[in-house]
Amino acid sequence: MKAYKVVRYDSGKYTSHSGIHSLEYNLGVKTVPTFGRIFVFKNQKKAEIFARGHKNAAILEGEAEDCRIAFIGSAHPCRDQFFWEMKKRHKKPSCQVIILPKGSYTCTSFTPERMVSFSS
Repeated sequence: MKAYKVVRYDSGKYTSHSGIHSLEYNLGVKTVPTFGRIFVFKNQKKAEIFARGHKNAAILEGEAEDCRIAFIGSAHPCRDQFFWEMKKRHKKPSCQVIILPKGSYTCTSFTPERMVSFSS
């Protein structure tokens, strides 16, 4: 599926905004997380809305695999792995969660093809 990933662009590197478990993205290279899934948007406009207010935010357009609509995410990066373990077991996460923006999806991998937007 064509998807859009909001990332931080700094010193020539694209990284996810998740902090402690950040992933690095390279154009043309498939990124697969060590656990959990990657958050993306199916629509560029939704990604642009999410990117507002984030310093050095870039939007990468690319191909995402095994996409699913997402409604909640872990509220604290240090609890990400626990959150995904609970989701994998089809259990309600017992950690604090956040409601994700409309248009959010998760995927098992993301291959960025080009940067479509950047705001410093």
